[in-house]
Amino acid sequence: MKSLTERINLRLAQNHSYRIAFVYPQNINAGSYYLVAVVDNGSAPALKNLDPQDELSASTNTVDIAPPFISLAGSALSAASRFTDGKTAQVLFTLTNNGNVPAIGTTTVEPDSVQDQTVADGTTLDPARASVSLAAGKGRHIA
Repeated sequence: MKSLTERINLRLAQNHSYRIAFVYPQNINAGSYYLVAVVDNGSAPALKNLDPQDELSASTNTVDIAPPFISLAGSALSAASRFTDGKTAQVLFTLTNNGNVPAIGTTTVEPDSVQDQTVADGTTLDPARASVSLAAGKGRHIA
């Protein structure tokens, strides 16, 4: 839990939004959580709260909290050149990082030759290395 002390100056029925930065705790189980803020005047006698029930504010939507992970996904595969027996061919596809941290490094791409869009009865072609630098939730075209 994080505490924040702010100097306030609000007139009757006036409101103000506050931006609070915090780090998600690493010892929490992965899952969806609501964020909750408790507003308390502490021991300040000038800020007497007449209704303690309104000190709590919860988010309307959950946020997903998970340990750092990278999840690469390929999509929109197409041939960039004509396939000729014994010649190098090029394919294009989109690589997306569905994780929650940047994916930086090199990955292996293993194209398969299939007749039914599944890899069950496919023939693996020569694997290729792809250099990756993708922010969490971002994708880019790979040739």
